[in-house]
Parts: sequence; structure tokens; C-alpha cells
Amino acid sequence: MPREYASPKNIAVVLAAHGVPASDCPPRDVGTLMMLEHSGRMAERVGFLRAWRDALEQKLRVWPRTPQNDPYKAAVDELAAGLQARLGWRVLPGYNEFCAPRVKEAIDQAVAEGAARVIVVPTMLVRDNNLNNSFSLN
Repeated sequence: MPREYASPKNIAVVLAAHGVPASDCPPRDVGTLMMLEHSGRMAERVGFLRAWRDALEQKLRVWPRTPQNDPYKAAVDELAAGLQARLGWRVLPGYNEFCAPRVKEAIDQAVAEGAARVIVVPTMLVRDNNLNNSFSLN
């Protein structure tokens, strides 16, 4: 069976961005989520902690965003729109934490929209091991 090659019309780019909490998110929720995420495996092993962490994560990811309360997300969205206009490819932002959609969800959306090839590009180009470990596609 011949291999299908992607044409420019069915290539998509996902900008893999870190994400930050919106400035008006309740600090207690942000702090609790961070504590639960950094508790080692405890939050995974203890059901009510896992449920609490997951609920907080979802609450913060879908928090209403504006350029005023989240200039980082606004800038990533603007970058995606500018690249899309310049490249002629679909460009979708995806976030590692605090924002929606997740990187994996952006990839899934690109494929659902017909992309045969998805190029994932990190927005953080720094020399740091965190970059290699930040983006989980699970």
C-alpha cells in the first residue's frame, strides 16, 4: 500500500505552550492544585485526593480567559493566528497546564479536522530538562 504524504492543505501545527492560571483564579485553588500535583504519587493512590486534584485542574483549565486576566494565553492565541495566516496551515494552541485545550486535545482536534500530519512545536525554547518532561500526550 503506498504511503500517503501530507500536502500543505492537510498539515497542522500545534503550539505546545505551558499555560498559567488566570490572574483572577482563586489563589487557594491554584495553591491546592499545585500541592496535590507535587505530592508525589499520593494523589494518584488516594481516590479522594485524585478526584479533588482532577476537579481543581478542570476548574482552572476552563476558567474564563481574557487578555486582561491571562495575557500569556492571549499572546499564544495571537501567535497561533499569526502563524496560521502566514503559513496557510491550521495552527492550534495546546497547553500543558492551567489552560484549555490540552496539547493532546489540540492534536486530536487537528486530526479530526483532517490533518494527515501534525507538527508539535514548543513555545518555550529554553535549555532546561523541564521542556523534555513537560508535555505528556496522555
